[in-house]
Amino acid sequence: MWDTRNINRCKIDALAAILFSAVFAASAPATATDFTAGVVLTEMEDADRYPYLAGIVEGLAYARYKQAGKDPESMACVYDWFYESGTATDQIYAAFARFEKHTPGAVMAALIERRCGR
Repeated sequence: MWDTRNINRCKIDALAAILFSAVFAASAPATATDFTAGVVLTEMEDADRYPYLAGIVEGLAYARYKQAGKDPESMACVYDWFYESGTATDQIYAAFARFEKHTPGAVMAALIERRCGR
């Protein structure tokens, strides 16, 4: 049975939840939408940057593979550009500097589309 003690306890719990949310929101780190190509260039450690880019390449290559009806050849251009060309990372860094407010995946997808087509 609900009485005034239960109602007051609910009010206190609700107030505590609101205060916790406000404190958490004020101290929360930047959101994913703030993780831009410029951030990758300026704030990411050099040792972490290449594996990060390789992860994006894997995701984009797999997306092409799925889009092409699971044709393994659809991934070859992406892999050849990134792992074999010897110029991919320079191209990526230049594009990241030019389009620093865009997401890293979007910039790399544009580079791959330009190099490999749709």
